[in-house]
Amino acid sequence: MSDAEKGLDLKQSKITLAEYLMEYLETHAKPNFKPTSYDTEKTIIEARIIPALGKIKLQSLTPRTIKSFYAELRTKYSKDYVKNIHGVLKRALRLAYTESGIVGRRYYE
Repeated sequence: MSDAEKGLDLKQSKITLAEYLMEYLETHAKPNFKPTSYDTEKTIIEARIIPALGKIKLQSLTPRTIKSFYAELRTKYSKDYVKNIHGVLKRALRLAYTESGIVGRRYYE
């Protein structure tokens, strides 16, 4: 059972983006996505998002940090691939907002 399901106040927790994303993969992506979609989502999270943003506490994540992350990605990868990475992060942050209110809405739009 996730912390959100247990009713813990995650706004006060020290959960990092990496910890949340790994929970997101297991509790949301794995049961709801086709295996190939899940594998793609997992690869993007583990290879691109976590190395760059994983140590940041979820409640400390800011739009500025995310924009800087995207700007750096654009120097290395195609526009379409950066869009895919954005889609993965957006889905995960939207779920963090809707399920537990961990992050504000402006972070995933």
